Formats: sequence, C-alpha cells, structure tokens
Amino acid sequence: MKREQSHQLDVVGLKTLYENDVSSKRILECFARGPSGSDRISLDSLEKELRSMGSPVRRSNIVRVIKQLVGLGMGVFIVGRRGSPSRFLSEENLASIGQLAAEPSKENDGVQAGSGKNFNSKSKTAILRHPFHLRPDFEVGLDLPRDFNAREASRLAEFIKTLPFDQN
Repeated sequence: MKREQSHQLDVVGLKTLYENDVSSKRILECFARGPSGSDRISLDSLEKELRSMGSPVRRSNIVRVIKQLVGLGMGVFIVGRRGSPSRFLSEENLASIGQLAAEPSKENDGVQAGSGKNFNSKSKTAILRHPFHLRPDFEVGLDLPRDFNAREASRLAEFIKTLPFDQN
C-alpha cells in the first residue's frame, strides 16, 4: 500500500488551489456538498459524484488534485492494489475541507475558520472554539485543540488563576 502524505496543514495553499484551478474547485465543491462526517472517498466514487453534479473531471486531474491536497497536509492518498480502490483519507471531515477552501480569506495568520472548526496550519491540529460567558455582557472564546486532554486542562486552569490583577 503506497501512502503519500504531508505533515503540515496549508490553509492558504488550499484556498489558492481552490481559486486558481478549475479541477480543484470542482473537487472541493464536491467535498463541501458531501455527507458530513465523511473523512474518506474513493477516486471512483469522487469521479462518479463529479459527473452526477455536471462537473466531470478527468481521472488524471483527480489524481493530480488529490496529490496536491496531500502536499497541503489535507490527508493521505492510498493507491489501490489487488482490487482495492485508490482513495483519499483525511483526519478531517471532507465537507469541512471543501467549505474551508471556499471561505473568503481572513486576516488571521496561521489559523483559519472552517465550519465551526479552525485549523492551526503550523501543527495540523484541528481547533474547536469554546465560547464562555464570563459576565452577562462579556463573552470569552477559547480556541482549544480538538483532542484537548485533562492534563492540558489542568495546566490551563493554573495559568488562568495567575491572570487577575486584584485578589478580591
């Protein structure tokens, strides 16, 4: 099984790919319209879905775009062998990737919004936003990794205890 993957998530590159390449745009729009929760697609299924949308893309272009997505850190391309289809696997929801690509660029450097999730382009970590109403008229937002654990929560709690300027 041949795997091609990258270690860094490049959101800016994803948006550039979406804006500058017709085949990429069609494929990412297909992802965005797909079922939520899906993190994989066979190239055969993708090709069929693109045709049904009235946006056919040649198989060679599908492979090229998938390899570009891998290079951007969006997933892994597994070449089919012994009857298994070639497929694209992602740690993220394909619909979120497609929607993220179509969103207008934001001023946020390194972190981009996408369907309720953010992506830290330096560490390939999915980030979830947690709003907290500190006061009736003041909301605080915490951007935390999707895999936030109890040890990290304890460390963050200790840090927050050091923030008040007065002891009342």
